[in-house]
Amino acid sequence: MLSIKNYRYTAAALGIVLMMTACAPGTQQGSQQATTSAPAALQTRGASEGLQGSGQGLAESGLPTDSSTEDPAVVKAYTDYANYIGQNLIDTWNSWFQQRGIPQQDVAFIIVPKGAQGTTTCTDAGGGTHKPVTDEGSAFFCATDKMADGRTGVIWLPLTSMIGIVNGDVYGNGQSQWPGDFAFAETIAHEFGHHVESSLEDWYTKNQPSAGVKPPRGAWNELLADCFAGNWTEAAYTQGALQNGDYDEAIAKIGLTGDSYSFGPDGSIIFDPSSDPHGAPNHRVGAYKVGVEGVPAGNYQPGDPQTCISYYWQADKDYTYDMVLPAG
Repeated sequence: MLSIKNYRYTAAALGIVLMMTACAPGTQQGSQQATTSAPAALQTRGASEGLQGSGQGLAESGLPTDSSTEDPAVVKAYTDYANYIGQNLIDTWNSWFQQRGIPQQDVAFIIVPKGAQGTTTCTDAGGGTHKPVTDEGSAFFCATDKMADGRTGVIWLPLTSMIGIVNGDVYGNGQSQWPGDFAFAETIAHEFGHHVESSLEDWYTKNQPSAGVKPPRGAWNELLADCFAGNWTEAAYTQGALQNGDYDEAIAKIGLTGDSYSFGPDGSIIFDPSSDPHGAPNHRVGAYKVGVEGVPAGNYQPGDPQTCISYYWQADKDYTYDMVLPAG
């Protein structure tokens, strides 16, 4: 069984990059590879067991709650943890790709501490500017960012925001009921889900052009990534890498990242317009749960990515907030 204690990786295998100076992904300057030390061992307890949050995740992983993104020890701890999660994601998803005859995929991870700055080729949600990536803001995946070593696709992890998530401050949207390290892990897994979407889209285009596969639109794109993150959570459970409270930490965090809403005079829910819709909070939580638990009524098994594709790969359908299934 896999545990953080006995799982080993090398920096060469993943090489999460710690941004040290302002630079574009393809022209790194002064970066350093992540070290190979791993967090402490975790208890084995799975997401499918209906966990009650224990609050133990933060302490047992050894991940500090110190909000200083300039403290080398804090930066190193978060880099090590992200390195472990990232390598597990790559191994888990490449196993699934290999079973289906799809070439192994790779992606880069860049942690941005305070005072550093990165440059992305992706624009903001409004389709406008290429904003510099700093230690604040949301984590995101950019499929067109390229690394000097040839990898295409970068998951950006602004460190101040990631420390906030571990402490329960989810992008300023509210305080999580169950803060902890796995909220950070789920964030990485969600962004990796976008990488899976991009990889599948490329593969479909090259190998099944007659199928006319298009990427999911709008909130469907985010719900699919939520569901894929759930797939990985179930895989981590079967590997023995989860602990009491992890499932709750992820769900509490996801529930604070849905599109904002208000209530109309008649009590109806009114969602605020957004150029970057992510889905209603209950639908986002529901998508994650579908990825973890499957859909027993439809004979969809826990952790099966095909379930997520069936439900959420919606390229020609508009997302509506009164969607009934599936929702948490």
